Amino acid sequence: MESTTKHVTSADGSRIGCEVVGDGPPVVLVHGTAADRTQWAPMAGPLGQRFTVYVLDRRGRGLSAEEAAGPYALDREAEDIAAVVESIGGHPFVFAHSYGGLCTLKAAADGVEFERMCIDESPSGRPGPPMVPDQVVDGLAAALDGGGPDAALEFFLRNVVGLQEEQIAGMRPTPVWQARTATIHTVVREARSANAYQREGDRLAQVGYPVRFIVGEQSPPPMRGAMEAAHGDMPGSEFDVVDGRLFTSMYADPPSVAQQLGDWFLAPARAG
Repeated sequence: MESTTKHVTSADGSRIGCEVVGDGPPVVLVHGTAADRTQWAPMAGPLGQRFTVYVLDRRGRGLSAEEAAGPYALDREAEDIAAVVESIGGHPFVFAHSYGGLCTLKAAADGVEFERMCIDESPSGRPGPPMVPDQVVDGLAAALDGGGPDAALEFFLRNVVGLQEEQIAGMRPTPVWQARTATIHTVVREARSANAYQREGDRLAQVGYPVRFIVGEQSPPPMRGAMEAAHGDMPGSEFDVVDGRLFTSMYADPPSVAQQLGDWFLAPARAG
């Protein structure tokens, strides 16, 4: 499916880019940490059969590498999403994964309005245990400083994602490895930001559009707890536990996942 490129200017002057594919109601896809817009390649095409899909590169990578000077903050990520939504016009649907989900929740707390919001396995901020303990973040920073992107990605996959040595070795010759080493420098700042963020439950409780949280049955307890807490902050939100993760399911059966997600986006609002 053919795509175009779209850029917007965020509040701090950063240039934020999206790949745009398909035709129909707008959907924004927000990727997680250690990733870029290519994370969504298996799903963008199937979703594009029903929607206009805006595949966002979050700041610091790909189409959004041109960051303005100044300290990094989660607020800047929320402003980036707000700039994309404003450029689209109206209220798009949004599907966000992992740290991208936290960025999207922050945007929602700051008043960005979506038609519907689906968050897949995301840290939701404190109180509660951090998704990546501070000592692990320190280890990742040391690996990046001492061994460069390859060493940092290996540390991340082993100590954060939980992959085994043979799985890491299998990734090395693939384009995924190249894409992840290109973005690994952003992970330390994102992990520290996630660990410091205090949930804004009172503000999220004011969100008036449908919200769905998804977590895998085998997800780590901190992830499950974070999602349950965010669900509790938002009265009327849905909470689904799936066998495995929706995020990884997109690789096994992208058309099916895109169909399920699209059906939820377009489903009639529930009474009450």
